[in-house]
Amino acid sequence: MIVTHHPLPFRPLKRLTSETPEGRILWQLAGAQISVYSPHTAFDSAEEGINQQLATGLGLIDVGPLVPNESGGGAGRVGRLAAPVSLGELGARVKKLLAINQAQAVGPLAGQVERVA
Repeated sequence: MIVTHHPLPFRPLKRLTSETPEGRILWQLAGAQISVYSPHTAFDSAEEGINQQLATGLGLIDVGPLVPNESGGGAGRVGRLAAPVSLGELGARVKKLLAINQAQAVGPLAGQVERVA
């Protein structure tokens, strides 16, 4: 069994054929009787899923789905900080929340952040 974060294929297929790279990989896996389990999409979109937990952990307010769906939920989360912080400070908060030693940021660390997705 292969356990992945992102499913293969990432987008739904209309046909499973060996004419595409994804199709060839899936056919090879099936032929070798190897299962693939990818829990990414279900928990990311869940009301109290990982994205909501991250938003809560970072203290975001006015949080909503980044990509809404018809039921009022949706994938991802976007919200704003109670007060703007520097990108460097936000990075420090992320590291503390996730209990990690390193995080990468793109942009000037002194730049102010108000909205987070």
